[in-house]
Amino acid sequence: MKFRLEWMILAVAFLMTFSFFFALQSYPPAIPQVMEEFGLSHAEAGTLMSLVNLAGIFLALPAGMLSFRWGLRRVGALSLVICCAGSLITFLGTSFPQLAVGRTILGIGGAMTIVSGFSMVPLWFPKERGGMAMGIKALDLPIATVLALNLLPYVVAGYGWRTCFAISTALLLAATFAFLLLFREKPNENEKEKESAFSGLRNGQMWLLGLVWGLISTATLSYTTWAGPFFIEVRNVPTNLAFFMGSITYITLIVLNPLIGTLSDRSDRRKAFIMASTALMGCAYALISSLSVPLLFLPVAMLGLSTFYAPPLFASVSEILPKERASLGFSILFTCSFAGYFVGPTLVGYTKDLFPSGGPSFLTMAVFCFLALLCAGRLKTR
Repeated sequence: MKFRLEWMILAVAFLMTFSFFFALQSYPPAIPQVMEEFGLSHAEAGTLMSLVNLAGIFLALPAGMLSFRWGLRRVGALSLVICCAGSLITFLGTSFPQLAVGRTILGIGGAMTIVSGFSMVPLWFPKERGGMAMGIKALDLPIATVLALNLLPYVVAGYGWRTCFAISTALLLAATFAFLLLFREKPNENEKEKESAFSGLRNGQMWLLGLVWGLISTATLSYTTWAGPFFIEVRNVPTNLAFFMGSITYITLIVLNPLIGTLSDRSDRRKAFIMASTALMGCAYALISSLSVPLLFLPVAMLGLSTFYAPPLFASVSEILPKERASLGFSILFTCSFAGYFVGPTLVGYTKDLFPSGGPSFLTMAVFCFLALLCAGRLKTR
């Protein structure tokens, strides 16, 4: 019975964060039409992606504290309702400011949704299976991204950009009802840990792990946001192939995440996996900046095979902090990642405005990955 309950909780956690990530990534396929309708520059269009993450910079830490104090059920339900409201406002928006408000509200709910969803897993799965569980949980972002970037361009072409946000709203509503119906709170097994939980915020290694995650996030969201439009405009790649290439960082993760998570459990080498991933990603972005079709496909494929950082990184949280403090650990992680998500798309969009060739934009992504590699080298996790 306990075994089945563990997997049910994992499924609920997956669905709630999957629905938010799908709403987040539903915007890139709509960018060309949104830019045309509202007369936006690349930097302004990138801001609509960044605004989703602005609230997370300030709310991820409070979300972790609220999850610990109020319980994951209350915070999780509230977060999903807020996400639904933000997605609906975006769908109904008739001006750039209205779209910005909707995306910001989506980000407020998303910050709470991500922290709540990831905090559920270490509470129900033991450390020796943490990598495997997180490898499965971390499929939420790649699957959401692959579906959004490869299916929604057809939806936009046939039914207009608003349909993307209508689909996102429906999915978030479904996730909300599933969460309310199926989620079960797990009682705190260690009251002493509850009393000293906030000491986790002073853990330097946790913040260093968060910095690694934030730098990676800056590069990866910049790529998924702008790779499709850049490949179309600069490399003359057909639209559907361009967005497929933009989602390649997540397509291979559907296979790699569970595999790498399990290997990191067995090999006792989580840090090595994180460092190898960031090094390969940096090299791939650097090559993409200078190559044209057909050679361009080689570093894109290399990028797809290198983004296996998430399972060992997430599993490291419950090794740096006790599992009872997992919500605080994930709140630190996602405070840093939301900062990266906020900076990345706008910075890369601005770089594209300054350098229309697109090469410097991908070099910027490479720099963030190499900085992440340097920081990962200082981690003391196994």
